[in-house]
Amino acid sequence: MKTFIIIKKKWFDNICNDTNPMKQIYKNITPYNSSLFLECKKNCKLGEGIKYWECLLDTCPQMKFKPIDSIQLHTGSSKTTATFQVKKLFIGEGFTKWGAAPGVEYFVLVLGNRIEESNEN
Repeated sequence: MKTFIIIKKKWFDNICNDTNPMKQIYKNITPYNSSLFLECKKNCKLGEGIKYWECLLDTCPQMKFKPIDSIQLHTGSSKTTATFQVKKLFIGEGFTKWGAAPGVEYFVLVLGNRIEESNEN
């Protein structure tokens, strides 16, 4: 399954850098991002009375990561995109040099190879 994410141009450029690319994306654990990356097998209506972070993987055995195999990145409202394989998705801390705050947990997407790039203006 392919997922679409909008990121700041600074991070887009760092990820698409051919010489020393950033290999991870960090997304805050919010209701919106939880709906992108998590699914509940018992069909509880997340966001409707149940907060996503109250029903995370360690507290709900029915909560699973969605099977995301690729991610298409967008820079704001531009049409510039790049698609990457997703090697791994987990909840954890990130590297501060790649924009993560110390001691904060995020959805972490570990990126693989670039699949395609589009630069339509």
